[in-house]
Amino acid sequence: TLSTGALTFAVSSAPAISHHAVLMAGLGIVFIGILNFGVSFAMSLFFACRARGVSREWALVLGKSVLLRLASRPFEFLFPLNGR
Repeated sequence: TLSTGALTFAVSSAPAISHHAVLMAGLGIVFIGILNFGVSFAMSLFFACRARGVSREWALVLGKSVLLRLASRPFEFLFPLNGR
């Protein structure tokens, strides 16, 4: 949020900024969002496995399964499934 605000302020106060610079800053903001989502999910999974006493091996299997599901169907992590 802070990065988006800083980018908006910079673009509005200095209209001579190149489109490439704005695009790179926007992509940086998207990358930060993806990284924040990934770290939050990984920490939640780690603490949930730890609280439930899941062994390290099973936690790694679960993490791998989640990553494979994320790679094959990423929108299931963002939008709820209907009728399941």
